[in-house]
Amino acid sequence: MEFIALLREVLAGEGGALVALVSAGAIHGAWQGHAEGRRRQFDTKAQQLILGLLTSSDPADAKAELERWPLAAQVRTLDLLERSLAGQASVAEEIARHLGLEQRALRLCSSRSWRSRLKGVRLASVWGGLAGLRGELLGDRHPLVRAEVASWSAGDLDPLSLRRLFSMLADRDGYSRFAAQDALLSAGRAIVEPLAEYLANVSVEAGNEAVVPCLEIAAAVADPRLLAPAFRWCGEAIVEARAAAARLVGTIGGEEAARKLQDLLEDPEGSVVARAAESLGRLRFWPAAGQLAGLLRSRQWEVRRAAALALRQLGSPGQILLRQALRDADAFAADMARQVLDLPPVVAG
Repeated sequence: MEFIALLREVLAGEGGALVALVSAGAIHGAWQGHAEGRRRQFDTKAQQLILGLLTSSDPADAKAELERWPLAAQVRTLDLLERSLAGQASVAEEIARHLGLEQRALRLCSSRSWRSRLKGVRLASVWGGLAGLRGELLGDRHPLVRAEVASWSAGDLDPLSLRRLFSMLADRDGYSRFAAQDALLSAGRAIVEPLAEYLANVSVEAGNEAVVPCLEIAAAVADPRLLAPAFRWCGEAIVEARAAAARLVGTIGGEEAARKLQDLLEDPEGSVVARAAESLGRLRFWPAAGQLAGLLRSRQWEVRRAAALALRQLGSPGQILLRQALRDADAFAADMARQVLDLPPVVAG
């Protein structure tokens, strides 16, 4: 009987907690619904105001009404205006100037407080203003400001901004590095020539940390104009750069690239040899089959595996060499050949 009474107390307590949880959920849902309704009402009103700004022969009344709105409402309206104009920011910029938002953003971006600078960048990014300050703000001392400017800069990159973004790839702050990388990748082939120039001219000392991520971005673009600077970094002293350059050369491809990769199979560093072997496999460059087969005897697992997988990608010539390696007196070579030959096609390819 005591157990049953105790069980009833526990259930009663849990039941009260459940009722409280359900009530909290209902209140939260109702609040969200109310907020969503207010947002829709505001957007409808803002769209009517935007229509007046764009179609009226004398939009003074619409501008006067917008001036009376709070800053957050003005910013959201300008954001809706720019999106409705498919990125044509000139009208939004003119209205922002009329409202004094441009000067306000400029003052905020010049503040000693990083929070104020961040607020200024976000305010200016609504209509694409303060483009002249982009390069300077990309060098801001606070990583969140740099990251915000990098995200804003993705669609319109001038030479100074590009150089700053390349340097940001060596930033100690991961958020800032990611924002710079994302901005550069979003720019697509527009970055090819500036990136090629940077990789061709940056010194080994200055580019020690930034070059590797630049080479990785170059591999994502894989433009033939990047082949010459890739060749340069295939021969530099930085091991990570040589490995990244080997991957870049493989993504660009061609006879000249394949020959350079064959040279890298003689590199003293295993990571470089492995990347070169992987690239030769992707290129299906069968003349390198003999060299790749020799690498099956390497004492570095990474090199043996890369060479074996590359041989399998070469088709019949590689398959023959892998089967021959099964009878190799070197146990490392025979074991790796067996592992790769046993892989299903999807994994091996």
